[in-house]
Amino acid sequence: MTKKGLSVILVFLIFSYIFTALSYKFIPSSDSMSGILEAADIANGNITLKGWYLSTVTFYFTDLVWFALAIKLFGYSEWITYVIPGLMAGSLFASCYALGTISGYKKAWALLLFLAFPGAAVSYMLSVA
Repeated sequence: MTKKGLSVILVFLIFSYIFTALSYKFIPSSDSMSGILEAADIANGNITLKGWYLSTVTFYFTDLVWFALAIKLFGYSEWITYVIPGLMAGSLFASCYALGTISGYKKAWALLLFLAFPGAAVSYMLSVA
């Protein structure tokens, strides 16, 4: 594996851990828990969410797919509400870092520090809101 590939994996692991740890500081709201229930129903085979009455903002393709995949693989558990948002944030940061390293590593680290500054707010938005 290349130096860039290893550094992207390292960034993913570090930021996933940080955002997962921050996610445990927030209590999930009823909105986020309804998304988890929808994801559990998707994991159990109700792909189209038949019988559900949802708002126009369902986050079907952005969030529910990842929660449903985790529920399908590991079962319905409390830790999913905290770990999946952390992994989503970690993958976002790793993607930004990978794109930033195209022009050099020095610029990529500045980008990561800029993105990491609102870390608690990112964890809150992905976990609760």
